[in-house]
Amino acid sequence: MDHAHGPEAANLPSGPPPAFEFDVVLGGYDHHAVHHLIHRVEKTFAGTADDQERVTADFIRGVTFKRKVRGYDRHQVDDALEECARLLEG
Repeated sequence: MDHAHGPEAANLPSGPPPAFEFDVVLGGYDHHAVHHLIHRVEKTFAGTADDQERVTADFIRGVTFKRKVRGYDRHQVDDALEECARLLEG
């Protein structure tokens, strides 16, 4: 079913979000939390996110992640999420 219709469809950004691949480093972001947010971002871009899953640029910028001994590189995650926020702003 195509969920990208109605007034919300006009507000969806054009183009897909950037590819998400992050290095694992000491003291990086928790994998599970990053994956959860990335899933919500991808659904937002695809137009399939429900009201609770949909994210905004401000929401993305306000997220904080716990650090893990072996987690995702913080700078790579931050840069990718900032790019998503900019795309959402149009």
